[in-house]
Amino acid sequence: MATESPMIISNTAATSVDERIKIIATAQLKPVDYDWGSIKWICDRKTTPESVQSFGYAFVLPNQTNPEHRHLTCEEIIYMLAGELKIYAHDECITLRPGQTALIPKGVRHKVVNEGWEPVVYIASFSAAFRDTVFKGTTGRLDEIEKLY
Repeated sequence: MATESPMIISNTAATSVDERIKIIATAQLKPVDYDWGSIKWICDRKTTPESVQSFGYAFVLPNQTNPEHRHLTCEEIIYMLAGELKIYAHDECITLRPGQTALIPKGVRHKVVNEGWEPVVYIASFSAAFRDTVFKGTTGRLDEIEKLY
């Protein structure tokens, strides 16, 4: 059995490449693993270079935290699929459950925490293909940063 390529371009009647509908074989995409969990980028500057947004399928392991960070180029939408996720921003805590959605404005410092016993699963959508994610440095200042693609 032949393996599919990560992206299949269809709609050959389109007049330009930009007009073609893309089908992404998500099962073949490699996740990006972190200490806190993992995210599979389905659409972003690397996976779909012509895209103007990012879209990923993520999970946070039990008792783990995606540390404080912000996205300098875009807003983030989190749509919950499973588990219970805590979002900390502006000295507040918001709890998200399956079926709920959070909109995090561009530049807002936030962290996400799974305090439960089961993995949290969610869809993360960003309004830019390049998220310019900045994590808080060990000194507590954001000028010592780790930038992620």
